[in-house]
Amino acid sequence: MADDLNRKLAEWAGFELHKGPYYETRIASDGQDRWLEETRHTQYWRIGNEAHLELPNFTSSLDACFKWLVPKLNPIENLMLFRFIPTISGKWYCRIERIGGEVLGETHDFVEEPALALCKAIEQLIDKEA
Repeated sequence: MADDLNRKLAEWAGFELHKGPYYETRIASDGQDRWLEETRHTQYWRIGNEAHLELPNFTSSLDACFKWLVPKLNPIENLMLFRFIPTISGKWYCRIERIGGEVLGETHDFVEEPALALCKAIEQLIDKEA
């Protein structure tokens, strides 16, 4: 479920899966010598000019959500509030609303991670768009 949601959000944000060779070069070291290591990958994710071997894990990282997803929301609805509501049991609820109170998206249940709560609220917004 979280993997499907993560992929849905990534594709909505503009990540595209590319098949074909991608070469990752890095400097390796054994403490004394350094050399270049090249790894060939058969697929990778691309957004703009950036290539990523794995998608950001939106459902567990608020940093990834606010880097890749939230900026994409601004053209849709300006002036939004993100309300995160914790429970005593440690679960989270998220509501995205316009300043003035109109609810744009929200979770319908309490979840373990605040990032997952935000992702579910964004998913509701995406589904309303479609």
